[in-house]
Amino acid sequence: MIHAAVTWANVFPEAKLESVLRYVVESWEDLTSKFPSTHSYAVREERLTDSLAHHLDDPARRQRRGIPGRFLSERWNLRRLPGGQTKRESRSDIVYMDGIPGGPQLVMEFKKLAGTAKLHTLYCSEGMGRFVDGLYSPEQKIGAMCGILKPCSSDPKALISFLGSIPPTMVKRLGWGAAGYGIHSPSVLASSVALCDSVHARGSNSGNVAISLAHVFITAA
Repeated sequence: MIHAAVTWANVFPEAKLESVLRYVVESWEDLTSKFPSTHSYAVREERLTDSLAHHLDDPARRQRRGIPGRFLSERWNLRRLPGGQTKRESRSDIVYMDGIPGGPQLVMEFKKLAGTAKLHTLYCSEGMGRFVDGLYSPEQKIGAMCGILKPCSSDPKALISFLGSIPPTMVKRLGWGAAGYGIHSPSVLASSVALCDSVHARGSNSGNVAISLAHVFITAA
């Protein structure tokens, strides 16, 4: 097992992270251009991410772009219970498995956005919050949040404004209670494709290792 402190610093450099996320954005743009009716905002979120994962994992496309790993869709995250049983906790939308045997994973969580406070809250609680809880990427130091934008909505600007004024309970939920945690703009993790990064403190479920998330936004057809 590769520990978080080693995984991202030495095995999955930030340059590779940026190239993978750029490939994700360009692949989405290709799909919405070719098949707009099946990649519209009205289509169910899991159908959109399934389609994107299939397109990302095409061997010929990955080879042309120099992407050595595989992309998996709707992968279950399991937790071991005290009695030895396993429990299905949640499913990651898309996971990039690096080509190095035993190498790191990049979990990408997708959430629809349309400029509303309700969807902003879900983006935080059921998106970023799952990384903080250790349901996603418990042994990794880096992940990605991907907002699927409704055309002509006020996001992502409205989301950034929302994150800057969230209540204390949400601040705690996101592991932002100490200096150094919170939104960092511009992005350092993937400056050419991510709007910003967020840094979150985590508990024992993730070895008390903080996680940084790159925030990437794509627009539905």
